[in-house]
Amino acid sequence: MLVSFSCNAAVRARIGASDFKTTKMTPGRETLLFAQLTNQSQLTIACWVKYEWTDAGVNSQLGAGEFQGLASKGVFLNVPSTLQFGLFSESEKLGFKFSSPAGTYHTWKTTGNSVQTNSWMHVACSFTYSNGASLKFFINGTNAIGTWTGGTGDAVGQTNATSFHTFVYEKTSTSFFGGCMSDLAIWTNTLSAGEIFKLAKSKVKYMPLQIQPATLLFYWPMDTRPAQQTVTINIDRDRSPLQSHFEMDVGGIFHGERALSYQPNE
Repeated sequence: MLVSFSCNAAVRARIGASDFKTTKMTPGRETLLFAQLTNQSQLTIACWVKYEWTDAGVNSQLGAGEFQGLASKGVFLNVPSTLQFGLFSESEKLGFKFSSPAGTYHTWKTTGNSVQTNSWMHVACSFTYSNGASLKFFINGTNAIGTWTGGTGDAVGQTNATSFHTFVYEKTSTSFFGGCMSDLAIWTNTLSAGEIFKLAKSKVKYMPLQIQPATLLFYWPMDTRPAQQTVTINIDRDRSPLQSHFEMDVGGIFHGERALSYQPNE
């Protein structure tokens, strides 16, 4: 099913698509670059998202559970060793999840329902492994309240050679994010609340390049095709200072504007 609404400066995902949206690069390159994220390191992941489907709505369409994957290293499975870390939503709550070498999931979710449909949201999470209290989750630049619902976060992370994915959550069956994403970025450091606020409130495209560029691991603007060009298989290139030429198969429709056409909660 193809969602029929416009997402300027963003990638539009197809709910129920058969393929994972995965990274594409020279064999071994992804593993080498992600090795900078050790199982004891600091991490920040941020992106703009616009949900077309609630988690319950995805379940009604696909019968795959009330969850949607946003971005993850590895995939969300019943076997934790396949996941390194990821952003997701479940039963309308946004969260962060990672697996430990002991084979257990550590899951943090917002206390209240936080999924909003047809409205742009800036989502960011910062975390230092082995310190559950360090996790900070932000929605539209504001600190969100939540708790660890599985594990405590007081564990080192799993490290593995799995690929980076967007728009998929695979558990007992596969569920897909239905909506749009833009400006996906990962840092090997924890950003401050002020830095995340700047990301959330700015209308300037490529703002992640101005936030701690020395620790910016990857940045996908997700708009590198000419305006209104429709494609079936697409490559969006990493634009971080590392010049890694890290490419992502994101599919969908690309728009070429360089200034964001939306504000938080528009």
